[in-house]
Amino acid sequence: MLQRSPRVRCLWIASLIALVAAGCEPWPLRGSRREAPEAAPAPERAWPGRGWREPAYPLDTHSRSVPEEGPLECPDIELVRYRGGEISYGRGVRVAPPFQEKLERFERIAAEVGEEIMRRPPESVRHFGAFNCRRVRGRPYRMSEHGLGNGIDVSGFRFGPAPREAREDLPRRLWWRTTVSVLDHWGAAEDETKDESDVLKSRFLRELTRRLAEEDVFRGMLGPAHPRHRNHFHFDHGPRRYRIL
Repeated sequence: MLQRSPRVRCLWIASLIALVAAGCEPWPLRGSRREAPEAAPAPERAWPGRGWREPAYPLDTHSRSVPEEGPLECPDIELVRYRGGEISYGRGVRVAPPFQEKLERFERIAAEVGEEIMRRPPESVRHFGAFNCRRVRGRPYRMSEHGLGNGIDVSGFRFGPAPREAREDLPRRLWWRTTVSVLDHWGAAEDETKDESDVLKSRFLRELTRRLAEEDVFRGMLGPAHPRHRNHFHFDHGPRRYRIL
């Protein structure tokens, strides 16, 4: 058996002491096993199993499955009447508090897009309401996101007069109060018979929905490409992501 000299043993011990003093773990001795580090806890995921997202959205915990027939009982959840922050909703909409936060982001983006294209933000949102305890049309086994105060139907926007300094950048028809309608203006950019003011209104709607999708404000987005949404956008934040505009 090969014997280490006292000098070699001293050097080996000195190296070991230096490693420990520096806060390093010594290399494992032959035959020893180093314990594996603890695995990081799995991230919390949202209901349902398919299409889980992180972090969980508070309303994801409610099941959307309902009996196909008979009276519908929607979950007893807190609702608030929201009249808008940057943009008015008129008399207001009844929504769940988590969805109000989505509407606040929606308003901020609508104001930014309005400044870019219409040279001022919208002053109000035209809508068909938010909370409505009902089933999804055509899918009686599923509760609508409206039944949770987690969706809104937007039919258009109302703009006030343009600032004087912005009028030189706009067609004359857009100098005064004007309305942008999903039904009337969504397809105007592709219609050669439409004038410049209608084309700008179309650009506003197109850019708005593009930004909302890009920033993932809503999970569910429906528009004129969907058979039952020719005259409005449906926006919700349900567990399933879909976009048909």
